[in-house]
Amino acid sequence: MYRFDGDCDDGGPGASYTLCTLGSDCSDCGSRTSYPPPPRAPSCLAQHDLVLVLDQSGSMWSFASQVRNFANAIIGQFALGATQTAGSRFAVVFFASSAQTVASLTADASTLNSAISGYSPRGLTCISCGLAPAAALLRSATDRPNARKVILLLTDGEQSYSYGGRSAAIASAQAARGGSDDITLLALGFGGARAATLNAMASSPSSLNSFPASSLAELQVRL
Repeated sequence: MYRFDGDCDDGGPGASYTLCTLGSDCSDCGSRTSYPPPPRAPSCLAQHDLVLVLDQSGSMWSFASQVRNFANAIIGQFALGATQTAGSRFAVVFFASSAQTVASLTADASTLNSAISGYSPRGLTCISCGLAPAAALLRSATDRPNARKVILLLTDGEQSYSYGGRSAAIASAQAARGGSDDITLLALGFGGARAATLNAMASSPSSLNSFPASSLAELQVRL
């Protein structure tokens, strides 16, 4: 109703009025360029050392772009830093038939983004293969004794039988956490990942540290 009245009414730059949605009065205002919203400020300022352990098996192929976005979104929730008193560092481990540490603990966002961009699913599912190096990374990081040590595991299924199946994955998770749970393990799963397996792998209480979901999109909303 505000078009072709000779006045720019959409409230954008140069508008005379704010009477309609930005970009809806192009006849009078000209074409508007849409800009994405600014990134959210990090919500977690506490000191953490975290390892993202990402399932890169073949069944994740159709979710590759979503996984990259998901991983970067997780990192974006933390204030990165490597001081003795504040800031979080991340490492990234991919696993499929074997594991690959693509980024050691760092507070450099560009290094982490570059590592995550190389995510390319293929192969079987060896969750145990990914948890072992993640735990080793955290236990070798003794330079920040007050940093909370966390493994965040993301998978869409169960460990392949050729690697010992569910029981071997659970045993590896228990070993990664340590006898006194000195490492917190968050178990995130969707698709074929069973809630019972995620609950058994996650640190106690599983009600806070296990995240079974029907889809990766659901996980993104919950986190």
